[in-house]
Amino acid sequence: MCVDSCLPIVVKLCGAVNNGQAALDAALKLRPDVVVLDISMPVMNGIQAAKRLREANPDARIVFLTVDKDPDTCHAALQTGCLGLCVETTLGHRLDSSHQLGHSGPTLCSQGCE
Repeated sequence: MCVDSCLPIVVKLCGAVNNGQAALDAALKLRPDVVVLDISMPVMNGIQAAKRLREANPDARIVFLTVDKDPDTCHAALQTGCLGLCVETTLGHRLDSSHQLGHSGPTLCSQGCE
């Protein structure tokens, strides 16, 4: 998925990786404003990567992507202290909202994931 070209907001993509360990390494090195993690990544899943990132950088702002609407998965992701969780079919609208509202700290959950 090409996140930077399909969002209805202006974003600067500062890194793209293909597994959770690489996502963690890139987030620690690049220190982006918002880290977007897919929950289902090889090597280390997004939830594990988020937990490790928050241990190393408690101020990290994370938004999850998922195609999994399983309530347990959603709950586990939200327990990491993320800004929100987006079901991939609602990515553009929800990420826009998460980024704008993320400065005040609300947690969002896409419909169908409650």
